[in-house]
Amino acid sequence: MNSTDILIRQKKIDRAKLINAAKESFEAKVALKEKAKRDIVFFVNQFCWTYDPRPENFPNHFSFLTYPFQDDYLLRLEESYNNNKDFLTIKSRDMGVSWMILVWAVWHWLFDSSFNMLIGSRKEDLVDNFQLDSLFGKIDYCVRRLPKYLLPKDFEVKKHRTFCKLINPERENSIQGESANLEFSRQGRYSCCMLDEFAFWQFAESVWTATADSSPVRIVVSTPCGKNNKFYDLSKTETINKVSLHWSLHPYKTKEWYEDEKKRRTPREIAQELDMDFEASGAERVFDIRSNQELRQNVYIDPFDIPESWKLRAGLDYGTRNVSAFHVFAQDHNSCSYAIWEWRRNLDDLKKEGFFGSMVQAIAWMLVYKCPYYDIIDHVRADPSLWVKNQNSPDGMVSIIQQIQQEISRLIEEEKKNGKERKKIGFIEGAQNDLACIERTKSLWSDVSDPLLKIFRSCSGLMTELDELMWQDWSEVQQQSRSIKEKIEDKNNHSWDAWKYYIMSKPAPPLLKQQQPRLYTYKWFENKSKLTENNKLRNLR
Repeated sequence: MNSTDILIRQKKIDRAKLINAAKESFEAKVALKEKAKRDIVFFVNQFCWTYDPRPENFPNHFSFLTYPFQDDYLLRLEESYNNNKDFLTIKSRDMGVSWMILVWAVWHWLFDSSFNMLIGSRKEDLVDNFQLDSLFGKIDYCVRRLPKYLLPKDFEVKKHRTFCKLINPERENSIQGESANLEFSRQGRYSCCMLDEFAFWQFAESVWTATADSSPVRIVVSTPCGKNNKFYDLSKTETINKVSLHWSLHPYKTKEWYEDEKKRRTPREIAQELDMDFEASGAERVFDIRSNQELRQNVYIDPFDIPESWKLRAGLDYGTRNVSAFHVFAQDHNSCSYAIWEWRRNLDDLKKEGFFGSMVQAIAWMLVYKCPYYDIIDHVRADPSLWVKNQNSPDGMVSIIQQIQQEISRLIEEEKKNGKERKKIGFIEGAQNDLACIERTKSLWSDVSDPLLKIFRSCSGLMTELDELMWQDWSEVQQQSRSIKEKIEDKNNHSWDAWKYYIMSKPAPPLLKQQQPRLYTYKWFENKSKLTENNKLRNLR
């Protein structure tokens, strides 16, 4: 018997002794209730139950006897709540996190003088279907097994437990539920909100914004699902309390158990459900440049001096509040493109650098004063929407492109006064076709030993975005009516857009010479046979 077995056995003995004492003495019941009210860990270990339907865990219903990492988690959750701090949990699968949060919620529902909690998940059945696989199903399971002396005065299950709602009639506390939607939490005010499996939510950005006004504490929990979601963004935020619960914290999950799990799961499942790996757990990547080391080595190269005879063009993606990305591309005499310089900023970045103007002014300033290739760039391809006239000016409606050009002209005039002649750069509308750009990029990388797109390592923004570009991860229902590879995730694609505007303005590259098959393969014999037949025909002629 190991130390965990000894701990759990002792907890069972203590629980049984206290239950028997409460049966025999009213004073014992009062003392137990008071101790439960003061101590969340005692409440869980003394009064709560948990359920595991898997056959190997018969009889499936268990006293909720916590492991040390769960005791610590409950105390940290309570501390965060008391300090009005958001609380985020990154977890491996099957660590009991949802159960812990829900019994903690029941504890507050029972004993607080004022407590109103909203719990949510990505779809309604996961919030409440009156079954144990839903959040409210777990709450029901806990409440129905509490002794009567702990329950609120005049509490009746049929009256006070309705769909997505549990009421405490004595204290007027409530736990309410809602599925993911654009208006999540906007209809009320809450002591706290629970956002379960938040990495998989639709409308996550809107939900996070709305809950900031409706609740002082947001309890966010999920297994990872890549990096293109709000949950990943929150995991990198410094102002939120964070806890990571890796499977190795569980006393009964060993390396041998992990190796067995790896045999029955896909690599993506292992990354998502067990390893808490944001990198490998997301939707399918558009390009395989991470895994193809030969391609990666030949695409990402050290900078070098660009010959004067090479053609230089640029791409611009404009963001008013988001990142604006400007990239310079060079083309050699063999139609190979090089990403050689980049500038990526949002307004916050600019303020940190001491620039407090508009994004229009920042782009003009960057081009005239910062870009080392400005005077030799042929033209800039940019987002077509920048040509829409939607800004008022003394001369009437103007577009963002007009504003940028006017600001560049002003800066050039200032340069002229200082004796420096600068040219005016031209802007041309770029093409908006992600799928065509993906095919074009893949064709440029079809020869991994000599790719026709190479990127200077100094262009880290473009490198990162090409590494992270994801296909949109449709739900199982959506996949029945559409192709998974229909649309890329529209997040952090600013450098990608700048590249797209540039490359889609160029003619398609010539087809690469077909690679010869390896010797003595089926394809090699097939080609050899065709060549022999062709030679015979020529001889007959």
